[in-house]
Amino acid sequence: YFTINELYKGSVEQHLKVDFDCSTACMMSFSKNDEWLIYAIFQRFDLITVSICEHSRKNFSDSSQDIYQLNSGRTFAQEKQFLNTALNIQPFAKNNELNSQQNELGPHNDQPSATNKLWLLLTSILVMAIVYYLTRYKKQNGK
Repeated sequence: YFTINELYKGSVEQHLKVDFDCSTACMMSFSKNDEWLIYAIFQRFDLITVSICEHSRKNFSDSSQDIYQLNSGRTFAQEKQFLNTALNIQPFAKNNELNSQQNELGPHNDQPSATNKLWLLLTSILVMAIVYYLTRYKKQNGK
């Protein structure tokens, strides 16, 4: 889980589960108390996916280690300021608000009632019987 200090886009809780690559060239290495600008994609409602190859960047104490600055032409602080200016800081979603959204929009495992299951079974048997008798009738009259 990660703690978000400033949210620039979207609607998430302040503490969030994050899925990240730890086996390819886009592997990310996180340590406690690191500061990152994360550009994330929702994988599902309560889980986001991040990748170093997707523009996320770490705040290095030594700017000579900041390879992201070479790519973007901005320091970490400049990029944060740009995001703040362009997108503003967004409020965090409340837990109960997200839970109600999940209940309304999330997948449901609705099973048919026993009566509907029985009708489905009987209809299937009837269709199979009709197909069976039609094929037998066709074979007998075709000879």
